[in-house]
Amino acid sequence: MDQLTDIVKQTYLRRFDELELEYQFHFASRMYAWTGDTDARRRLEQLKEHMVPMTHDGRVQALHAIEHELAIKDYERDVNNYARRKPFFAAYPKLLLVHNALFRIRHWWCVYGIDERESLFTLVPKEDIETMLVSLMDDEDALRVLSTYAINTLYLYETLFETPIHFQPERAMAVAAAYDCTTKADIQLLIYLYTHCIIGASLFYYQPVTRDIQTYHAMLQEIEELIDAQYDTITLDNKFEFLVCARLCGYASHLASRIYDEASISINDQGFIVDTANRAINPVKQSFLMSEHRNVLFIMSVSEPAFSTGFIR
Repeated sequence: MDQLTDIVKQTYLRRFDELELEYQFHFASRMYAWTGDTDARRRLEQLKEHMVPMTHDGRVQALHAIEHELAIKDYERDVNNYARRKPFFAAYPKLLLVHNALFRIRHWWCVYGIDERESLFTLVPKEDIETMLVSLMDDEDALRVLSTYAINTLYLYETLFETPIHFQPERAMAVAAAYDCTTKADIQLLIYLYTHCIIGASLFYYQPVTRDIQTYHAMLQEIEELIDAQYDTITLDNKFEFLVCARLCGYASHLASRIYDEASISINDQGFIVDTANRAINPVKQSFLMSEHRNVLFIMSVSEPAFSTGFIR
């Protein structure tokens, strides 16, 4: 796998400037957190002026600018299963705003060492956020369909702030029992529901996962059985994310060699991995830009996490 990993890594570093800013940061921040890669660190240093306004007031303005960003976002391109999720985004109109703001605050703090956590409440009052999250935890249909967006927000808020709100991962397993695992869409939602519980517990690769390990192992076993049973209908994104979460939890999967065999025949002539050997091909996700998520997960999946937390200056 070393040769394939190096090909993919060098392809994304060589063509780094072709990525949109969001995807540049996604690639470099995950590479650095997971491997301590010096090239990724250098890219994060270069991105700092674009990612972090220099002043407190500028950072508050950047949080408030998220509302405009959401107004012009290409949801059909960027959000899997958007038509199904749209009514739940409407039911929780501040969810995406808080979700994106929490990520921005997390990046400033975990990557660049700048703490703007309290600035979240200039955007949405604390009481409103916590009321929304409590409601969301009780809403099985919303949790099931929103999947990552709900889980990310719950875990980021709990991890970044001192709060009595605590999402029990067993709750995710109870909710997942109602998925129809004969359909590709529900399988994908289930996998992302579980994997983002684990990723959220790591504060997106910032820290080891230290609690609820037995529950997370049960989630991984369920995903493993799903992938094994319906292998050809599941994307490489899902498979690589499963392997990354297995690394986070110390879970050894017998599927790893099978997934890497698929990866080895899925490298295209441009030097990055696309879905070709399964029946889960999404034409929208085959470009260099839209394959970044899949490819950085592949790179991460082949090694143990380093949890590189030296702040980028």
